[in-house]
Amino acid sequence: MTSSMKKTVPPRRGPRTELSDDQLHNRRDQLLQTFESAWGEIDWELHKCKKAQDLIRIFHPLAESYIREFFSVLCRPSTEPASGDTLRKIRAEWRAIAEPRRNADETVRQTQEKLTLADGAFAQAPKSKRRLVKQGLMECRKKASEAMKKYQALSNAERHLAEQLQELEASRAREELFRFLKSKRYELT
Repeated sequence: MTSSMKKTVPPRRGPRTELSDDQLHNRRDQLLQTFESAWGEIDWELHKCKKAQDLIRIFHPLAESYIREFFSVLCRPSTEPASGDTLRKIRAEWRAIAEPRRNADETVRQTQEKLTLADGAFAQAPKSKRRLVKQGLMECRKKASEAMKKYQALSNAERHLAEQLQELEASRAREELFRFLKSKRYELT
């Protein structure tokens, strides 16, 4: 097929997603299959559900199914209630810290390479030049140490934000599902 014959697909409307339409359809089918097989056990429990935290107990048996990643979100304990604004803020912070952390990682790698070269130069330097080479080696060690501290600080901040984001996403997912269960859209018929 020539390039002039290829169809151009218009950009998809709506928010950006990490998953393609085919992946979303596949996940939907997996959820349907899981719910169909476990509906007898969870339906009555869903109707008796009084608060969003009860969903942890209800979905816990499904967290061991082959789509455990979906149910693990609903079963993850969380203490903080999450709003859409809070989630957007934390996600923005997490994305903002990712690039500086990658840059710090690259700086650590470069300073480690320079330190390795300086160590080799010190080992091969004649005794008359060792003092000068040792000063360069100490400077390389200092730069490597500073780069590692910066990387560790950014890495710890990113890990903390990721953990906070997981907790908030779990809380938000349960709240949304609980709100759906209590709405008129979900009825036992």
